[in-house]
Amino acid sequence: MTACMAGRFMASSQTALLLLGLFGLAASASLAENDRKVVVCYYGSWAVYRPGAGKFDVEDIDPFICTHIIYGFAGLSSYKGVMTSLDPWNDLYDNYGKVSMIYYRLYEDGWDFDWEYPALRGGGANDKNFSMHYWIEKGAPAEKLVMGMPLYGRAFTLDHDDEDGLYAPATQPGIAGPYTRERGFIGYNEICDQMKANPSAWKTTRDPYYMAPYTVNERQWIGYDDMESIKVKAQYVAKMGLKGAMVWSIETDDFHGGCHGQKFPLMHAIWDGLNGGDVPTPPDTPPTDATPDSNSTYPTKPTTTKRPTTAHPTPPPNDICKKEGLNPDPKDCGYFYLCTPDKFAAVAMVNTEEMVVSCYYASWAVYRPGAGKFDVEDIDPFICTHIIYAFAGLSDSKGVMVSLDPWNDLYDNYGKGAYMRFTKLKKKNPALKTLLSIGGWNEGSAKYSQMVATYTGRNLFLKNAVKFLKKYGFDGLDFDWEFPGLRGGNTEDKENFAQFLEEMRLLFDQYGLMMTAAVSAGKLTIDISYDVPALGKYLDLINVMCYDYHGSFEPYTGHNDPLFRGPDDKGDNAYLNTNFSIHYWIEKGAPREKLVMGIPLYGRTFTLDHEDQAGLYAPAHQPGEPGPFTRAPGLLGYNEICYQMKTSPSAWETTRDPFCQAPYAVNGRQWVGYDDVESVKTKAAFAANLRLKGVMVWSIETDDFHGVCHSRKFPLMTAIWNGLKVQSFSKVEEPSYQTKSSQAKPQRGVFKEGTFGFCGSHPRFMSLNISFLVGRVMASSQIALLLLALVGLGAAASVATKEQKVVVCYYGSWAVYRPGAGKFNVEDIDPFICTHIIYGFAGLSSYKGVMTSLDPWNDLYDNYGKGAFERFTKLKAKNPSLKALLAIGGWNEGSAKYSQMVASQEGRNTFLINAVEFLKKYGFDGLDFDWEYPGLRGGGPNDKNAKTGYLDHIHVMCYDYHGAWDPFTGQNAPLYWGPGDKGDYAYFNTNFSMHYWMEQGAPKEKLVMGIPLYGRSFTLSHEDQDGLYATATQPGIAGPYTREAGFIGFNEVTN
Repeated sequence: MTACMAGRFMASSQTALLLLGLFGLAASASLAENDRKVVVCYYGSWAVYRPGAGKFDVEDIDPFICTHIIYGFAGLSSYKGVMTSLDPWNDLYDNYGKVSMIYYRLYEDGWDFDWEYPALRGGGANDKNFSMHYWIEKGAPAEKLVMGMPLYGRAFTLDHDDEDGLYAPATQPGIAGPYTRERGFIGYNEICDQMKANPSAWKTTRDPYYMAPYTVNERQWIGYDDMESIKVKAQYVAKMGLKGAMVWSIETDDFHGGCHGQKFPLMHAIWDGLNGGDVPTPPDTPPTDATPDSNSTYPTKPTTTKRPTTAHPTPPPNDICKKEGLNPDPKDCGYFYLCTPDKFAAVAMVNTEEMVVSCYYASWAVYRPGAGKFDVEDIDPFICTHIIYAFAGLSDSKGVMVSLDPWNDLYDNYGKGAYMRFTKLKKKNPALKTLLSIGGWNEGSAKYSQMVATYTGRNLFLKNAVKFLKKYGFDGLDFDWEFPGLRGGNTEDKENFAQFLEEMRLLFDQYGLMMTAAVSAGKLTIDISYDVPALGKYLDLINVMCYDYHGSFEPYTGHNDPLFRGPDDKGDNAYLNTNFSIHYWIEKGAPREKLVMGIPLYGRTFTLDHEDQAGLYAPAHQPGEPGPFTRAPGLLGYNEICYQMKTSPSAWETTRDPFCQAPYAVNGRQWVGYDDVESVKTKAAFAANLRLKGVMVWSIETDDFHGVCHSRKFPLMTAIWNGLKVQSFSKVEEPSYQTKSSQAKPQRGVFKEGTFGFCGSHPRFMSLNISFLVGRVMASSQIALLLLALVGLGAAASVATKEQKVVVCYYGSWAVYRPGAGKFNVEDIDPFICTHIIYGFAGLSSYKGVMTSLDPWNDLYDNYGKGAFERFTKLKAKNPSLKALLAIGGWNEGSAKYSQMVASQEGRNTFLINAVEFLKKYGFDGLDFDWEYPGLRGGGPNDKNAKTGYLDHIHVMCYDYHGAWDPFTGQNAPLYWGPGDKGDYAYFNTNFSMHYWMEQGAPKEKLVMGIPLYGRSFTLSHEDQDGLYATATQPGIAGPYTREAGFIGFNEVTN
């Protein structure tokens, strides 16, 4: 059998070739005796990084539940052609990392060769019965075949509530599980946990042909194996005389035993099946030895491995992969890149989980007649990532946000309450973002121009807007001002709008609100209306309205949204196409990762002057006839267009223009330029190819939401998603003016998820979200924020000038309780030895959200206390230039209550007002904020919002790089990288930390480098191994004063 044939059919069974002869171990490492069944278990080693109850380490493997265990994966070094660890920190002991490849050290039986797949990534058949027979037919001995079984399921989000069987439409993956965290994939442990927690919510069906269940909860659909189905498959193995069963992968079984009162229930079911029992047969099926035509092809996707999700670099960060292995993302410490030098280019493929699909909802669609009526409940909450309610307005008299249709929008006065019904869609899809759009064409421009013109007007609007959005549950505001500087605006609008957005950003960040804007796609309007870099800086998303390029406001026909410039586009019309608009926004300074490309779900219509002139730029001085639902001359929703074409197909003549990349259709003198399933898919692919943030549609209610034309609801929205995630991505290129072909030219070397092309030379990237490593890397950059300006003491508490160096000394106030010569009180501080002294620590009251003493007896004079706060600040009497600060936080204070405090304006105000009083009361010169750490240890995703420009000092804690939490020795505060520092440990040194802070934008004149006056100690595992990275699984003995194992003060070391 050729390698190509082997590759084609390995997909159907994930058979691994145990190359035991690789090390001359064929005899000693024999698989098993011929009459003994094998149960081969793969172990996905990255399961060690899964959160909570999903974490699965080597020691969690039951060594008696499998006959063979296989560690997944090692890799192949491209430049050396030899085996290499893909995760040295996890896999190896020797000077490379933390956890050993224990399975290999214990067993050393051989290697499993998992090449996916020789010659291609292609398919075999869809069912195991065919697959196993075909392998036997092709010559594989049954006594060596091991049949794969998954201990996970595949999940889908159904397109329609009423279609939930097999082959039901489902264009989106299922929601990610809490442990595996990959949409469309869910471990059996996650499935059974969900069913046990809420059994009535799941409807389970056991298919008689597949011999396995699938289950449905509203729109979530999962096909999986349970104990019964896995036992049936094991019985099938026994009946077929196969060598045994293989599972992918052991860590997704219910290894805690939470669902069945028994650990590894699926593995036990496999053994039960191998030990006997009749194999059930499906009803009315051909004999099991029937083999399909060997010339048939069976396209399948490999399902036996769970890969880390491939991320989309924008653009590929070539400066990150400075070494092979894991490298941290400099912009997000929660992400790492697994870098392998490769002669092939990594594919910059869009991860659709991160793409935005924003859908505007025109709320007046509720008033449309008949089948055109569209209410909030008609919105599919899974078809968009963001939905935007259009529109709110601006009060002429007060300059604040108001409802434009109170009866529909609000519950007041027996209204319909559409605002709150709209935001409650998040209950069905918690990942959905709901925004409110203010403005629109009919609102005009003049009153918005007036509002942004003064600080008073902006401030009044913004404060009211926050209350308005919070009241109705919106996640943010979309600003659709059409257009600054035009339609009654003034020349200062561009500058005032930028200032407005800056102030909006500052306020909205305090409340965790999103900011987006709908902006023009026209060059002339862009030039007049927008400070593009400012919009890019302050907005979360920039929705470019790439439509209405042409319409019945012109005396000739033109397409609503041409993708490219056509040969007849002369003068300013050369700018009226999506390709130009998006590139112009980018050229003006808009970041691609914030640009969202608009796609219309409607067409623009014309009444031709002459039936025999029906192409583009044909004379047409009248709008087209209104549709039955939208009832607006010159405009037709796609639902109206497709219905007319379906009911009278012969009446319409359709042309697909190669430059517009979209159709126009003519019926008599009625002319419409619109988008269909093919064109919106092309445009979505175009947006993905440009590495934009995503696409936006105006508007969802003009899609074929009843599914009249395509037997599927929302066909255009479905096509957009398909365009964003095409399997073999085709680059949408502008056609030459000589061609009439509209076929897109394929882009060389671009495929989906992990397949690599042959055109380039930069490293390969895979993004890994590794929660444990976050803390380890952040150990090199733990920040104390010195907020001296907090108390308004900018002059009195001024930091040293650039010519003056600072020496900042923390004081651990609990040192007063140390025994003997280790006791250290406030009066033991030399007030001339430091420029700044910081008292550690005050805390945060959990229930009041204000500063509080953590040790009142020591800190305060109240109730006969020792008054250390005031004694500390009185050290300034000895040295008037000394600055005395109070630190709040520290490790033991945790993160959650600080996250809660900063999350709201009220919480922040309460804390800040109290903090000023607190600091003034005890004579401190400022506050040191030692929150360890925003976004971690119980914090929230919106915690990260500090700007270094606000701080007087940034204290970088350049210590605790290594300690007794590691299984080897390591220096507490290495200055430089050492030759033994492999993997992520290459970053664990002061030199890297300080340069990285500067690289990220921290000013040198504010950076204060930490130096520890203590050491980290270890107890060696072996006396004869005592260098750096020597094995040490226990902390060192505690010192006599600090009395903490693994930690020792310099005074204890020298003594």
